Amino acid sequence: MIGIPWYPVPGNHDLNFISPDDEHSLETFKRYYGPSYFSFDYGDVHFVVLDNVNYLGTDSGGDQPHRRSKGKYEGRISDAQLS
Repeated sequence: MIGIPWYPVPGNHDLNFISPDDEHSLETFKRYYGPSYFSFDYGDVHFVVLDNVNYLGTDSGGDQPHRRSKGKYEGRISDAQLS
């Protein structure tokens, strides 16, 4: 609709901080935008988009963790993406 290609890429602000683990941390992003990593060709250039935000899970220990202050993540590319 905006007339140019658009390739959504998730980042640390797209995480679901009440997710129990990395596997589920981008469920909302994936539902609305698609996969968290992919590749594509644009002209003569091949782009590889990787998800390097590995969510370590909530660290609150409670039933209702605060969505912004709980949970940690690290920069890492998963084995599934590398293979």
